[in-house]
Amino acid sequence: MNKLILARHSYAESGTSNGSDFKRKLTPIGNEVANSQAKQLLDKGLIPNLIITSNAQRAIETTRVFQKLLNTSCPIFQVSFLYDDYTTAEFFDLVNQISSLHQIVLIMGHNPTISLMSARLDNTTNYPFKPGSLAVFNCGEWSEVEVGNSKVLEYLST
Repeated sequence: MNKLILARHSYAESGTSNGSDFKRKLTPIGNEVANSQAKQLLDKGLIPNLIITSNAQRAIETTRVFQKLLNTSCPIFQVSFLYDDYTTAEFFDLVNQISSLHQIVLIMGHNPTISLMSARLDNTTNYPFKPGSLAVFNCGEWSEVEVGNSKVLEYLST
């Protein structure tokens, strides 16, 4: 059974000197939280063999922390629409295109959409996804993942 890990980036600066939300960096606490969450995945043997991340600075930095601590050299794809508001259809199109070569996939994004997509995957749950939170789902074949047909295994929050 495939596993999908939905994660929200860790704690980031409240603003940048130029006011760009896109360029906000992780805080020292954000780095600690990202390390802690990655360690929990490592302890559970949940090491992704594909990471898909938003291209915003804080998501990329969180992804790098995960990649380093999990000691994985798996492919990392930056997907710009994960930074913006996106539709349920766009999200499921992305998931449905994942190759069957990948059994554990991490998607790093932002709220409110990452929380909404979590609720779409398993419509019996609704997690708040504070910064650094993640949820692990059991999924069938990637091409068949759709609204409500995945089950949350675990939700880890800060």
